Amino acid sequence: MSVEPARGRWWGWGDDAHALELPEPALALLRAELEVDDVRRAPVALEDVRLGEPALRPEAHARLAAVVGAENVRQDRAERVLHAAGKGYPDLVRQRAGDCERAPDAVVHAGDGDQLAAILEACGQEAVAVVPFGGGTSVVGGVEPLRGDFPAVVALDMGALDRPVSVDRASLTAVLEPGMRGPRVEAALRAHGLSLGHYPQSFEYATVGGWVATRSAGQASTGYGRIDDL
Repeated sequence: MSVEPARGRWWGWGDDAHALELPEPALALLRAELEVDDVRRAPVALEDVRLGEPALRPEAHARLAAVVGAENVRQDRAERVLHAAGKGYPDLVRQRAGDCERAPDAVVHAGDGDQLAAILEACGQEAVAVVPFGGGTSVVGGVEPLRGDFPAVVALDMGALDRPVSVDRASLTAVLEPGMRGPRVEAALRAHGLSLGHYPQSFEYATVGGWVATRSAGQASTGYGRIDDL
């Protein structure tokens, strides 16, 4: 399949490659109704975002690197900021202002189910909190990297688990990996003459795992049902 997963902006919805501008009549309506000025306030530059120092102990880092490879245990600024929050309004206000001090200490990219299990086992033994991360489109704080009483927290990125495992045309049943995003799901099912029929507004970015974890609903749910009906 040729569908490439979208990453999106770290400071808001959308993708710079598909930037859209509101038409002037829409802007005029918003200015009038909300009584706001027309000053555009750009997000801070990535290099100016406030980040805490990573708290992941070297021993824990080494164990995770042994599972997924050192290149898949990311602690660079861009990756930590991208996984620091979802897309709710409070999230975006903080992100645009450069407040990412609660970003995860590392982002771990799993490649398959065996790696997922090994990552969770290692984090459990090393007292590291784990926050699963799919498309990062939660608007209710679902991917916020809260560490609680744990000394460190990692975001467990599911993006590489984006393949269809099986599709049974006769029983209308499909097994899909949790990191598959909406367009990739539809492309996989379309090859069998099928459609999942689930189209939340975050369709382009959200993942199957996130849909199931949150009992997602979308524009077509009045006809097809919520994700747990499918």
